Amino acid sequence: MLVTKRNLTQAASPGLFLACALSSAVIARRVYGDLLSPVVLMALSWVGPVVLYSLDLSPLYLARLRADTWWIVIGTLLLFNVGCFIAIGTLPMRAPLSRQEERSQEPQRTSKPEVARGDFVLYAYFILGLMGWIYRVWALGGLSAIALLSDEPDVVRWQQLPRIVGQLPVLLLIVPLLCLVRWERQGFKEQKSLWLLAAVSLGTSLLDTARANIYQVVFIGILFWTLRRGKIRKRNLAAVAACCLLLFVLVSWQRARFAAGDSIDRTIDEVSVLRPLALPYIYLTTSFANLQLNFDEGRRAFDGGGVRTFMPILSWLQIYKPLQIGNYVSDWPGGISLYQADLWIDFGWTGLILGPLVLGLICGKFYRNWRLRGTSFHAMMYAVVAIAVIASGFVNWFNSPVTWFFLFLIPPALWRPRTSGIKQVYGSENRLPA
Repeated sequence: MLVTKRNLTQAASPGLFLACALSSAVIARRVYGDLLSPVVLMALSWVGPVVLYSLDLSPLYLARLRADTWWIVIGTLLLFNVGCFIAIGTLPMRAPLSRQEERSQEPQRTSKPEVARGDFVLYAYFILGLMGWIYRVWALGGLSAIALLSDEPDVVRWQQLPRIVGQLPVLLLIVPLLCLVRWERQGFKEQKSLWLLAAVSLGTSLLDTARANIYQVVFIGILFWTLRRGKIRKRNLAAVAACCLLLFVLVSWQRARFAAGDSIDRTIDEVSVLRPLALPYIYLTTSFANLQLNFDEGRRAFDGGGVRTFMPILSWLQIYKPLQIGNYVSDWPGGISLYQADLWIDFGWTGLILGPLVLGLICGKFYRNWRLRGTSFHAMMYAVVAIAVIASGFVNWFNSPVTWFFLFLIPPALWRPRTSGIKQVYGSENRLPA
């Protein structure tokens, strides 16, 4: 009887969260007419990690969340929703994505100077990024500085990068997204030369075993394509999912091969699931479980004052560097967590109250711009922040350097003057000058 009562008590908090999340998704779907608003994405994206964590497959490894922590999780969800609703305001109703066949007429409205400027930015990003990547490899020791070819991949991942120049390879992550925009506008056959640029750019990330960066680029591309085309073929989506899984297995195998007997092996042994699935389960639940550790000890164990929230800027300017460790899953307890943990460590209760509200305002504004304008620029920019929202239950991409670089460096390549674009109000057949 006591065991049953305890199990029901433990299930009440995640059950309440799931009820709030699903209710938010239903309300936003009815208000805005689609499943792509940040309110829906935030709500549905958290269902997965909450359910996986609640399975309790690793009671020795995953810390149990207390009731007050669950209230924080629920409260930040509601505050994020409030910010979104305020920023989005009222919008024209739209047809479901599957019924949308109209596309923006941007290719016919693009002037030659704009095309030339876009080409210049695209090739400049590629050349600067590739030169920065080659220089970084050379400066750190040649082929041994490439994680995929190294005997100590985790050591390579934490090597000190050359000042400023070491950040240039992030431009190679932007190149495939810019190529995708060109393909969406003008077709794959009309832009064959871009395949080489995209392949080389993604190849550098594969050599660096940068799974998070590759996943972020791929998912942003998929969402952008969905926003612009209204749908994506299921077989293509299945192929992408299979490639992502293969990449995860490949990189995990490579790192585990050089880490036999270390703490990550012991961590896997403590998960009550098939061994090949243990590491993915840990990756998908660790950040969520570590909320409790960060709320209890984070402000004493880590530097605050904004260094986690604004890490991309501080790191790029060489003002502050995060603590470097051997294995960030098993050797850094409490350090890998979600955006609530960073807000708490940096700003305390003020961060937990205002932070989700501000994030909601920002994401809602990007969503509103896409809904009202519908251009490839606004679709790409919303895709960047939307993927951070979707991943928020697994990892904090709100303060990822890649996300910040995308938000600052994509606009010069895609932005156009208002007079050259079109304003598209979804759900209406009328197109008005921007």
